[in-house]
Amino acid sequence: MNVKHLIIAFGLFAMLSACHTKTSTTDNPLLTESTLDFYAPPFDKILPEHFMPAIKQGIAEQQAEIDSIIRNPETPTFANTILAYEKSGRLLTRASTLLSVLTSANGTDELRKVEEEATPLLSAHHDALLLNEKLFARVKAVYDADTLLTGEDQRLTEVLYREFVHAGALLSAESRDSLSKINGELSVLETKFVNQVRDATNAAAVLVTDIKELDGLSQENLDRAAKLAEERGEKGKYLLEISNTTRPGYIAELNNRDLRRRVLEASLSRASRPNDPNNTQLTIARIAELRAEKAKLLGYDSFAAWALSDQMAREPSAVYSLIEEIAPAYRKKIAADAAELTEFARKTEGKDFMLEAWDWDYYAERLKKAKFDLNENDLKPYFVLDSVLKNGVFFAANRLYGLTFKPRTDIPVYADGVKVYEVFDKDGSSLALFYTDYFRRPTKNGGAWMENFVQQSFLFGRKPVIYNVCNFPAPLEMPQLSYPPIMSRRSSMSLVTLCMASLLRSSMLVSLVLRHLVTS
Repeated sequence: MNVKHLIIAFGLFAMLSACHTKTSTTDNPLLTESTLDFYAPPFDKILPEHFMPAIKQGIAEQQAEIDSIIRNPETPTFANTILAYEKSGRLLTRASTLLSVLTSANGTDELRKVEEEATPLLSAHHDALLLNEKLFARVKAVYDADTLLTGEDQRLTEVLYREFVHAGALLSAESRDSLSKINGELSVLETKFVNQVRDATNAAAVLVTDIKELDGLSQENLDRAAKLAEERGEKGKYLLEISNTTRPGYIAELNNRDLRRRVLEASLSRASRPNDPNNTQLTIARIAELRAEKAKLLGYDSFAAWALSDQMAREPSAVYSLIEEIAPAYRKKIAADAAELTEFARKTEGKDFMLEAWDWDYYAERLKKAKFDLNENDLKPYFVLDSVLKNGVFFAANRLYGLTFKPRTDIPVYADGVKVYEVFDKDGSSLALFYTDYFRRPTKNGGAWMENFVQQSFLFGRKPVIYNVCNFPAPLEMPQLSYPPIMSRRSSMSLVTLCMASLLRSSMLVSLVLRHLVTS
């Protein structure tokens, strides 16, 4: 090949490389702000491979922004230090927030690999900010001169200064290095623990081969167990899934006492079985060791003392005092309930019957039926999830605060079953987006929680985008039959509480509540 051909070849290669780079950048939706209403995440465009480039670029951008603050020759002020810090890291916040959301609510294998790669980077970057001696010196200078500040400026300065101190900014350089290493290992282990628990919960399901063992199980739960078994390659059998709660709701229906025992023991022993790759004992032990070391470095007797130092309780003794205050009354009530259940069960099981943990829900339901001609299954038809949400939560929010909710089917979501509502004030002005993700899936962490996709910010002109996550059984669709998502009374109460807390989480909605209280 002559020189002319080489030049042409290299030119074409350079052009193709440039085109590829440009395409890769423009094709990553995390690198630019969303164009959707409320800057809602474009979940229909976000892929696992988008996160690491966005996180790495976000870290680099924020590091440059922090370096600019540190190198500023002017005297530290609220504007050039506190506000500048508050404005930094927007790309990283966007990318890391969405990664956290997705790995918790829909953590596929691909996303978990991304999380494992990103976690130590994010931990190191977090420490590089809060343990930065020069940055803290500027923050402290503004904090020490806070007599010149008022209102939100003063409060933000106080919060930021305390965040730095709580993270270890006052430590020596050697101690800060040690702390950063501890934080890095902790971040990896805590992520590992969450994933182990999720995998262990999925693996703890109890396989039943004989339908006779399932006597008493409702038809819906029977169909659900058959479908789950088929999905896992056990067609013709029944798989009783273990939920995030210790005692699955269906345990109250099972007449087979030994099966009730097996189900509860499977639930209690998840993540702790010998030779199980999801056994968390070593993970927990190491986390405890590292947390103790961290607390000692930071000058506290225990990790609990450090964790509570910036919370309302302030110190462990306050927590213990509360527990010691309520525990005697709680124990007395539990003992009375156990005695009543035992007496009731012995009428059918014999005088030698001893109540065990796996019997409690089973006999409690039968005792309620005997005493009041009413039990949980009698109430369930009144607690269809959609009705609880719309005729319960939304109705209450409207009557109390004048809020209304409109479905937004045009906003993309991250998983089947997730719904989006736009929230309006009583004057018709738009306030927020509210996502609901209520059904259990194998890729979702256990529990219930709420967070923001987009934080409300008057500084950036952002309204809140809130999501609300639960783990209720998903609607069961059969070839000729479908079951609506029906909840227990207790689950309905949990949903109402969580939804209202989610709405109140937004400071914009908090202001509405305060306005209501003032004008009432």
